Parts: sequence; C-alpha cells; structure tokens
Amino acid sequence: MTIGEALKAERKRLGLSQSQMTGNLITKSHYSKIERGLFDIRTNDLLTILNLHNIDVVEFFKKISVTNQEENTKAYLAQLHAAYYTRNIEKIEQISNKLKNKQPKTLELKNLEAQASLLKAYFTNSIDTLSDKLKENIKRIIFSNDKWQVEDLRLFAI
Repeated sequence: MTIGEALKAERKRLGLSQSQMTGNLITKSHYSKIERGLFDIRTNDLLTILNLHNIDVVEFFKKISVTNQEENTKAYLAQLHAAYYTRNIEKIEQISNKLKNKQPKTLELKNLEAQASLLKAYFTNSIDTLSDKLKENIKRIIFSNDKWQVEDLRLFAI
C-alpha cells in the first residue's frame, strides 16, 4: 500500500471528505492527486494531517508497502530496454500487460506504458495504425513528464 492509498483508507474509515481530511492544509485537488499517487506529500503535511485526525503515525506507516515504486519503475524500464535490444516483442507485451494492471497509475507508470506501446508498434511496423486517441495520450504523457531520465529519452528517441 502506498502513502496515498493509506491516506485514502484512513479518510474512508473516518468518513471524511477530502477537504475535511486536509483541514485546509493543502487544496482538495492536490490532496486528490496524492491519494491517486500522482503527487507526493511533504512529510510535514502528512504528519499534520495524521495528527489532526489522531491517526497513530506508527500504525499508519505499518500499512505502507516496503517496496519502493521508484525501484519498480526502474526495473520495468530496464526490462523494456532489454526487450528492445533483444527485439523480444513477447517480453514487451508482458511488461505492457503488467503495467496496465498496476495501481495507482502514477505518471511514471503511464510513461512506461506509453513507451511499451510505442516499442510494440515499432517492432510490429504498426505505428501508423495507432489510434489518434492513443497518439494524443502518448504525446500528453511525454510532455507532462518533468523527470526525464536518459533511459526514458533513449527509448522514445528510437
């Protein structure tokens, strides 16, 4: 469970709206994106929210998954690179399916999904057959990412 998922579970358990949960500390829009895993929350803000609702900090953090999503993202990116260099379309398809089932859908996961879609289309000579909707979605994801890594750009450049 991520911090956002744990916050959402606590909010639901307490029967609070997102605005009530934040106590005017952060905007409802920002908090919503935290729950969905799109934004991170500052430590001070998290602790303030937990204290505001008498949520035991130790118990809260016991719910948080010990797996680091950033490490998972790097692992998927490495797998995509390996699949590209070995021209392994089946592996790209497997990675793509795993990414589609991952929750929450962070920008990094959406970015990886877009890369997998493009690689699959590249190897099957079907880039021209991608739907306009998918192409627009991929463009939106590409241009909304402000944390580019060399590895990300290398796959998109191909």
